[in-house]
Amino acid sequence: QGRYRSLKAATVRDTISVPRENGSLARIALIQAEYAEGDPEWYVAPLAFAPEPAPPSGDAGPASVLVRLRVRPRGEGEVVQGTLYDPSADRDFIAPLIGAATKGERLEGDVGDLRGEPVPSAAEGPAGDAAADAALRLIEESNTTAVLDARGMLLKLYRRVEEGVHPEVEVLRHFAR
Repeated sequence: QGRYRSLKAATVRDTISVPRENGSLARIALIQAEYAEGDPEWYVAPLAFAPEPAPPSGDAGPASVLVRLRVRPRGEGEVVQGTLYDPSADRDFIAPLIGAATKGERLEGDVGDLRGEPVPSAAEGPAGDAAADAALRLIEESNTTAVLDARGMLLKLYRRVEEGVHPEVEVLRHFAR
């Protein structure tokens, strides 16, 4: 969202682990962007690594490739080539976030954590695994919205974040009462 400003620096301030059913690990990175002028902005970036040849296609389409990498695992490991990508379209990435949101679970970060706070309507919804029960459609705008048709639910991942409660969350919480 700050693309029309001159970027001076970008720093990863925290990462939150998102365990996935396939055993791989994704992370949600909290990035502080500093510009030549004006206040810094904070962004959320979902990240996952897949060894070559390519990242998997998600349920809502192919993965968004960010960069191809050659990395050496910590310690004495062999160099691995792979792709750093945005896993937002992957059901294995969305499922733990839905679990956190509907069950009040926490996902641990290096500095902080991500804590779900279910609204009454989510707790009263149909039983079952939301991610497994529904067709996943991804809507990309300035944020990412995963629409779970069978459950009548959506998960919105805000890409630019600020301190405090988001007005959209407050409005939804009010109408959920």
